[in-house]
Amino acid sequence: MLSKLILTVLVILSLFMVSMPGCAGSEKTATTTNAATSAALTISTQAATSTSTKTGSGAGTGTATAASNTAASYGIKVTQNGKTLLNLSLADIDKLTTVTISADGSSYTGPTILSILSKAGITDFTKVNIVGFAKGRLATAELPVTKAELNDKYIVRRTNQNTYSLASPDVPSNNWIIDVNELRVE
Repeated sequence: MLSKLILTVLVILSLFMVSMPGCAGSEKTATTTNAATSAALTISTQAATSTSTKTGSGAGTGTATAASNTAASYGIKVTQNGKTLLNLSLADIDKLTTVTISADGSSYTGPTILSILSKAGITDFTKVNIVGFAKGRLATAELPVTKAELNDKYIVRRTNQNTYSLASPDVPSNNWIIDVNELRVE
């Protein structure tokens, strides 16, 4: 239903733009239509992926939110030589012992990368690649950290999106991996 409405709005906008004085050029119409299409796709994507949550008095159980859907499917896996050694769910990660660090002017609390590796039975390695997304979640990213560099100040902290993201005073915050989903051990 929503996609039909968006398509109708786009057709009307393109017809309107063609009929407007000064907009007779097809290039301008195509650009406007592409911008409108992009905005409409953004709106339809947001509508398809988000739900509202009631709060305050009278809030019932309602529908599941996008955050709780993420929580059900989110996890961090530990791999070595292409083999999965451990899959940790959000609940599993929440049970790990946490530490608090200061980084980028704030305090962060979460389990250390070393504790996750230890839980997977890994004690000997040369490097771990922390895999997830770059800031803004527009691209996947990974941060290689050697065994000599890795210490108790590399943690994963729980985010408002019910995922875990890297925090460390030893890494510039622009390079922190968000939505960490794998620790790839070499």
